[in-house]
Amino acid sequence: MRKLLLPFVIILVGTGWLLTSLGFLPGVHWGLPAVLGFLGTAVLVIDTISRFTFIVGLTMIAAGIFRVLQQAQYLPQDTVLPLTLLTLGLLWILSYILIKRIPTPKERAKALQKSISRNEPNNS
Repeated sequence: MRKLLLPFVIILVGTGWLLTSLGFLPGVHWGLPAVLGFLGTAVLVIDTISRFTFIVGLTMIAAGIFRVLQQAQYLPQDTVLPLTLLTLGLLWILSYILIKRIPTPKERAKALQKSISRNEPNNS
């Protein structure tokens, strides 16, 4: 999945740029939305899913989408930040509902060690 991150973002930016060039999304500058989308996707793909990565990754992606909608004049300029904050809060609440507690690396190592010791044959 990590290998596909950069090509996916390049395709997305190219598609947006093409739509702007063809007049479907006039006035949209793709720099900031592309960076936000890339960083948000990278946070989700590179690290394991935790509450932090869920909240930050999806908020960055949403902020990029809100910025495109604002530049395409579908959203008033003064609504991007409030919408991003609302998204952040909603994702924070949703993370407690959807994401179970993820064990720490120490806890995972301990559980793995326990599992290995149970599966070892008894040489008595």
